[in-house]
Amino acid sequence: QGLLSHILSVFRFDTKEVGLFTQGLEFTPADYCPGLLKNMVLSLVSELRENHLNGFNTQRRIVPEKIRLLSQICIPLVTLPDIEPLVEALLTYHGHERQEVLWPEFFDAVNEAFLLKKISLPESAVVCLWLRHLPSLEKATLHLFEKLISSARNFLRRIECFLKDSLL
Repeated sequence: QGLLSHILSVFRFDTKEVGLFTQGLEFTPADYCPGLLKNMVLSLVSELRENHLNGFNTQRRIVPEKIRLLSQICIPLVTLPDIEPLVEALLTYHGHERQEVLWPEFFDAVNEAFLLKKISLPESAVVCLWLRHLPSLEKATLHLFEKLISSARNFLRRIECFLKDSLL
């Protein structure tokens, strides 16, 4: 229920309104929370994709502040499997604003989770992440170099052990 309250805060629902809403469902929190969360995420994803397709149709556009706030709310949630479609939709969302609408901390959190393999994203979402936030690309490149160097060290250590063991 706390997670739902956190996400619903984008729409200016307070805790009391969320409680009344969930109370009206007549289910226990264990029954409705996962389904409601999944439906909410799917609804937000379709709204973002629809907004992207509508282009300059200002009647149906999501305001940039709402998208920015949604990305901020997702920061602590990026590793949750149910939130992954929303993370992907935010990364691949292209508004018509001149400046980036997503929080830099959102990009950092997604990149960190991706590098540590806490989330899996399609290649298109990762490319969007790196194109929209160059520090994430830099960090991913450094991460790759660190892995390659540590692998090379381990490989060289194994060769050294083989040489010592061979007594040659």
